[in-house]
This record gives sequence, structure tokens and C-alpha cells, in this order.
Amino acid sequence: MEPKLKAMIRWPRTIEVDAAKVSGSLIEAHTSETGLDFALGIGINVNADFCSNSSFAQEVTSIRCLVKNVVDREMMLANLCIRLEEYLQLSNADLMRFYMSQGFSTTSPGSKVALYHKTDKDFIADGTVRRLMPSLNLVVETSNGTILELAENGTQVVFPHGKGYKHEL
Repeated sequence: MEPKLKAMIRWPRTIEVDAAKVSGSLIEAHTSETGLDFALGIGINVNADFCSNSSFAQEVTSIRCLVKNVVDREMMLANLCIRLEEYLQLSNADLMRFYMSQGFSTTSPGSKVALYHKTDKDFIADGTVRRLMPSLNLVVETSNGTILELAENGTQVVFPHGKGYKHEL
């Protein structure tokens, strides 16, 4: 039996455990003759030997480090594919409910967050999540009362309040 890890979704597509990034994804949408097609790329730090690495701009780790054992990558990939197939059967509304039910997340209404620029890694503002839109845009009220709607493919990144990029690099 594999140990359970308490993962957090960091909007829009990062998975963290104990405040360290273990996974991320990229999604591209393309229109075709049959409608909208999606390309999904998933990166998972499975058996990397860095348990804490100060050379990255944010804390990163691997599943191997978290469970203190080598992980069977083929089994993990098979389980991931099975779960993705299950999610593909859900309606958009059911998928959104599932996403929002996954424990602590920087998408939960009321979550205190810190906003940063994705490219230059500069702090923008602290705020409170108001809602997640069906488009996956995140609505945040900053500490000065400004309402921002952050595009999931935009230039901002969201961390839990008090966390962020490491600037000592």
C-alpha cells in the first residue's frame, strides 16, 4: 500500500506537497474540423534524487523523497491514465466540483494568497480568492480592495499567503 500524500493544488496547474512542487501540467487548446482538441503535458518529479534543491526558483521535491522509497513509474503512469480516463467522462460542472473538492487549494474561496509575476518573479500583491470561474480564471480581491480576474494562461502565478519564489538566487 502506497502512503497517502497531502497534496495541494496551486492555481492553475501545479501540485505541491509540504509546500514543494512535485508536478505541473500544460494544456493547449486547438480548434479543428471536429471541434476543440486539447493537448495535455504532465510533468511529475517521480524518482528524482533532489529532496530539496536551492538552485530552483521555488521549493521542489520528488515523490520518492516524500515517501522515502523508489516509486514504480510504470504503475504510477498506468494509474494516472486510468484516472484521466475517468475524468474525461465527467461533465464540465462535475469536473469543476471535483477540482474544488480536493482539499486545500489556492482556488478555494476565502484562501489567502500571494500574487507574483510569472516571468520576473516579482511580488504583485496579497489577496483573498473570491471565486474560480468556469473558464478557470481566478478572481482575487487584493488587500487594497482591487478585484483582479487572473487568466489561467496569464502572466501571474498564485502561492499560498506567505509563500512565493525564492529571491536569494
